[in-house]
Amino acid sequence: KPQPRSRALRMAGHRVLEVRRRATDPANHIEGNFARDVNAAFWRDKLAGVDCVINAVGILREHGELTFERIHTRAPRALFEACAQSGVRRIIQISALGADEGTSGYFRSKHEADLYLATLALDWTIVQPSVVYGPGGTSARLFTMLASLPLIPLPGKGQQALQPIHIDDLIAAIVNILSDRQSQGQRVPLVGARPLPLREFLARLRAAMGLMRTIYVRVPL
Repeated sequence: KPQPRSRALRMAGHRVLEVRRRATDPANHIEGNFARDVNAAFWRDKLAGVDCVINAVGILREHGELTFERIHTRAPRALFEACAQSGVRRIIQISALGADEGTSGYFRSKHEADLYLATLALDWTIVQPSVVYGPGGTSARLFTMLASLPLIPLPGKGQQALQPIHIDDLIAAIVNILSDRQSQGQRVPLVGARPLPLREFLARLRAAMGLMRTIYVRVPL
């Protein structure tokens, strides 16, 4: 079943090749593994006929060979270099809001790939989404789990500002950016309509699940 972002791109008239570890449908899939395929030569041979590359690969936690360095930095850099060598001009890199200043391994690895892409003579756009929520998403599962607890732990007073964006809005923005020449060479933050304190965000999620009010427990920052 095509991923939601692939369906949206197809509905906009694009032919989509999805990178998968096992390419079960060669007409629609490219076989590749971002944990292992970190050389430009590997990707260069697979880009024939491709006009645009959208890099949406990311992890929140490292596990085994799935490291921030490989998934967020080395493989994307190899892919971007292959694009430059094979004539693929348009690149959309899905980074993260805060990657320019963040100090964690997650943010640093995203930022390094962003910096490398910006040095290439390509028509690139770096998209920086806030927390993305929607059915099945990793962030959505985390916040839904927190919101459903009988006692909800809050760091400090829970006033940390979030400006979450729904997955459907993020996908729509990327589809629009694909044909927007003004976004080329730009970093584009993608956020929701307004910032929400963490406590309010969790309260809204809890209400949407039909759960009663609960007690919040402050935990040390």
